[in-house]
Parts: sequence; C-alpha cells; structure tokens
Amino acid sequence: MTNYLTVAEVAELAKLSERTIRDWIAKGKLPAVRPGGVRRVRIAEHEFERVMRGAEPESSGEIAV
Repeated sequence: MTNYLTVAEVAELAKLSERTIRDWIAKGKLPAVRPGGVRRVRIAEHEFERVMRGAEPESSGEIAV
C-alpha cells in the first residue's frame, strides 16, 4: 500500500518551503494526486524519495497537479 504525504510533511522532510514543493508539483518535477477530488494534494512517499535521490519521476498514471 502506498503511503501518501502532505505538502507540509514533504517540505519538512526536505527542509524546504511549502512554496518550493508546490512549485515542483506545478512544474511536474514531483507527481501528486488529489484524492477524491479534494482541494489538497498528496504526494506518494516513493515519488518523494525518488526526487530526493535525483531520479526522474516515473509515470505511474497519477495526475500531476
């Protein structure tokens, strides 16, 4: 089962601002999903780890927001 993180959690783990994380999502560097059409986005933990390792995100069928 995939574990999802909030923008705030990713920002804290990466020691970056939430604005930077949202910019990464907008630019497609960090894939994110809107579960159930809610306003908030979630980031799959494995995608966050992939980006932090410097690897390109893989297309997993998730919708970038």
